[in-house]
Amino acid sequence: MGNRSNRQLGIAKKTINAPEIPHAAYGKTHGQCGGEAARKAADRLLYWQHVTLTRCPAEDNTDRYGRLLRYVSVNGQDAELELLRQGHATEHHPRRAQPEARTHKYRAAEAGAGRERAGQWRTCEAAAETKALARPEGES
Repeated sequence: MGNRSNRQLGIAKKTINAPEIPHAAYGKTHGQCGGEAARKAADRLLYWQHVTLTRCPAEDNTDRYGRLLRYVSVNGQDAELELLRQGHATEHHPRRAQPEARTHKYRAAEAGAGRERAGQWRTCEAAAETKALARPEGES
């Protein structure tokens, strides 16, 4: 059945980036535009739900801050995909890693949120423009 304790784990969602909130434990004293809204969206999605964390065996187990790198599912649904659709995250694919099966649908969800001006795409215009410029040519 799994661990049912109420302890808090440091977990980094594997294939998305969300705007940062201030977090002294990781040396982050200032948040980014959209960070608080992204945190609240994740809270609404994850709190008091059955959450499944899945490790990708081909990748590192933790990030540089010691957080577990995991895919996150809520009641069998892809939580990362939902945050992308809501515009509270951007797709992240490390350049050194092989493309994953989820990459295409994550990029499509991010592009849809951008077109709809959802989440941070509405509230953080400069962030949206920066992300669009950072994409290698030919990627959406």
